[in-house]
Amino acid sequence: NTLNDLAKKPENACKVLLGLLTNDPSCAMELGRLDGIEKLWNQHCALALQVIACACSYTPFVRTFAASQISQSKLADIVDNREGSLEYKMAALSVWLRFVMYLDNVDATSESHVNGASLVRTCRAALQSQDPRLIQAALEILSSWTSVDNEAPNKSKEEI
Repeated sequence: NTLNDLAKKPENACKVLLGLLTNDPSCAMELGRLDGIEKLWNQHCALALQVIACACSYTPFVRTFAASQISQSKLADIVDNREGSLEYKMAALSVWLRFVMYLDNVDATSESHVNGASLVRTCRAALQSQDPRLIQAALEILSSWTSVDNEAPNKSKEEI
């Protein structure tokens, strides 16, 4: 089992998982059922977070598993950590982008499932970093989060 190989050969296991998720996004559901989020999260590395971000591109995975198992506050902590690696921060921002794109709009209500305070803290840290890649990622997240379609998925622009 690839998830069991995380402890022995984390980089190889993550690359295999990325390949599986790229070829068949529905594999994300199996990752969720096998406690893959926790195992990947505990690796504390960029590649493991990239696997989580890739899995979060599959909407049912985000809503069924990631929303309840990934702390948005801890994602903010990763980006806000001055000593953290650029790759780790970028992977955390990738997870954020998937949360903004796929976690909200679960139902017809206007209630957001994204923790606004954590997202703002994340983006502020990325924008203050002076790194153009972090800045661009933060702007993409903010753009998606504040888009009219994201705010009111079931209303036309005239109704807003």
